[in-house]
Amino acid sequence: MNKMDEQNKSVWKNVIENTVMLYPAESVARFLGRNYSKIDRAVISEMKALDIGTGSGRNLKALLDYGFQSYGIDYIADACNIAKNNLQGYKNLKEIYCGNFTEYNFNMEFDVILIFGVIFLRDVKSITNDLLVINKLLKSNGKMFINFRTTYDYLYQTGQKIDDNTFILENEYKDAVYSFFNLDEAKELLINTGFKIENIEREDYYKDNLHKHNSWWMLQVTK
Repeated sequence: MNKMDEQNKSVWKNVIENTVMLYPAESVARFLGRNYSKIDRAVISEMKALDIGTGSGRNLKALLDYGFQSYGIDYIADACNIAKNNLQGYKNLKEIYCGNFTEYNFNMEFDVILIFGVIFLRDVKSITNDLLVINKLLKSNGKMFINFRTTYDYLYQTGQKIDDNTFILENEYKDAVYSFFNLDEAKELLINTGFKIENIEREDYYKDNLHKHNSWWMLQVTK
């Protein structure tokens, strides 16, 4: 694990401990409903799904509720323990791994991969390498759901700039590394790492009495 990962690990350990999320993201629920709600559950029960950056397990829970043979991975030990505690009792929970997914040998390919809220916590070169690894984990007819912070987000251009559109933040996520993308950049990154884009959404919402504008690209891809 490099210095950037260790820096982010410290930041997100505190976030996860102080904010345990229990319910799936709405956009993840839309992705699953759009693609799998009409598929027989017996078929889904034979499909494998991976949640990268599991955190407290909120999106992994959505995969489990759909009936996938579900796996999670996070490099924060406390997050893994929280997720295991939250999701105990699911018979289709195969494993929650604790470690860096780029260094883990899964010995399988997945029908579904979620990487939600985590891919952009690195510089663009590292993100590119991560996506190349994920491409090898995804089945040829599989689907991945991924999100990126947009350049409209309130965090954009805050903190110390370390690369084009990459910053070390100085706010509530102090010392976290964040990269931001316009839509063309996000699309190009995915296409150049071997993915085919099937659906694009943008999600915006305001919090803290409308002072903080959160903005995300949501992309469904296959390969």
